[in-house]
Formats: sequence, C-alpha cells, structure tokens
Amino acid sequence: MGSSSAQYAVTGRWVRSKKFSFANAGTTVAVLDIPAGTFIPAFGVHVYVASVWAGGTPSIDVGDSDTDGWVDTTNVTETTVGMYAGTASAATYNDQGKIYTSADSLDVTLAASSTVGTGYVFAYLVDVSDIYDD
Repeated sequence: MGSSSAQYAVTGRWVRSKKFSFANAGTTVAVLDIPAGTFIPAFGVHVYVASVWAGGTPSIDVGDSDTDGWVDTTNVTETTVGMYAGTASAATYNDQGKIYTSADSLDVTLAASSTVGTGYVFAYLVDVSDIYDD
C-alpha cells in the first residue's frame, strides 16, 4: 500500500437552525444556509421536535431541491419530543452524504394543517472548499 506525503485536516462542526413552528404550516422555510464547498456526511442532518405537533396530520420534511433528501416525514414522530434522523431508504442523501459545490440552504417543508409545534434542524457541516483549488 502506498502512503500520501500530504494529509489535510478536515474539520467540521454541528450547527443548529433557527426555530421553525406551526406558524410556518403549509410552507417551505429555509432554516440553515449551506456555504459553497460544504460536505454534509450521511446521517449528518437531524430534526429535533422541541414541542409536539398537532392539528390534522403533522408532517416535517428536510431537504434542499430534494424536499425530503435528508429527513423524510416517515422518519419523524411529530407527536413526540425527540431527535430524529432520516434513513438511507427514505432520504436520498443518507446513502453517501452530499457536497454542496454552490451555496444552498436546508429547507423544512411543513404540512398545512398544524396548529401547534416547534422544532430545529441540526446539521454537521464540513468545509471542503479547498478541494476545488487543488
């Protein structure tokens, strides 16, 4: 096996979104900005249900252009406070993660019928912008 003469430190950090709530029901809300050159590893996005959701059929999806690419509502128990992550079978990016080559946002899509509930999104962001300059 060969070895590399140069190694690069990779640093990441967990970030928390602004709060989203039932007041955003029936909309898609950009909750986290993702800078260009950011990698989010598989299972690097989680939803925290801070207070239970009710009203009709609550639904929370987290994604970007793929509205449930990170967390699908089938992976979230909106009526129970707790932390939830998507699965590889229900959320596209949980197979390999995703590199954002251009700036984007993580978006939460909420069902129109919710009358109570709050939550946050947590994401693990790794700066890999230097790989575009090598």
